[in-house]
Amino acid sequence: GHLHRSIELDSSLLESRFVLARVHFRLGDIRESYRIMRLLDHRADADETMHAFYQHVAAEARGRFPELSFEEDQMESIRGVPSVNRAQLAFLFRCFLSFLVQEIEPRIRFKDVTETDPMVRYCAWAVGTGLLETLPDEKFHPAYQVKRRNLCHYLYRLLKRNGVADGSEAVPWTDVVDGDMQAAAIRTVAGLGIIQPVGPDRFGADEPLSGRDAIQAMERTRVLLQHRSEDH
Repeated sequence: GHLHRSIELDSSLLESRFVLARVHFRLGDIRESYRIMRLLDHRADADETMHAFYQHVAAEARGRFPELSFEEDQMESIRGVPSVNRAQLAFLFRCFLSFLVQEIEPRIRFKDVTETDPMVRYCAWAVGTGLLETLPDEKFHPAYQVKRRNLCHYLYRLLKRNGVADGSEAVPWTDVVDGDMQAAAIRTVAGLGIIQPVGPDRFGADEPLSGRDAIQAMERTRVLLQHRSEDH
């Protein structure tokens, strides 16, 4: 319904996001303006005005915030990977969902992520905000390959924390049974259209999470939670 209409970038939503980006730019929030325009991907290229504005915002943002070039490169890299790892998931959480929490730079150290690793700030932020869990061995395990069920688990916790109703309606998937610890999470996230099943009778719970699916899930979660905050 409303969510699915909002998720699709039709012409009206494209225009509304463009307007929002211009408002942020006029208010001096260059980073947010750039983030909104970047989320439009290549869909704004066909409009000469939008494309010119994006080029202007991008130049301003990259000049003020050198880390944005790194983030842009990472986003493109992640979009093409067949399996997202835990460090990349932390990166996506911060890039898409940082609006949910007050900006922090948590002093969290991991035995397996060096202080010079450019991904350490994203790993520490994701754990510091509770979006990812702290592991008992004081390691982050950045190379761990994330499964589709893992992302459902994390997003389900986030949605519940923000008051989204539990969608526990049973679905006849052969790979998600009632005794599955993540059954409610998978059914809720899939029911909201955040992650699509791989087929009519399988969700693909234990399959790797692709970069494209991860980015799409983050975009849809952001839209959903932003609409909730606006409605309340």
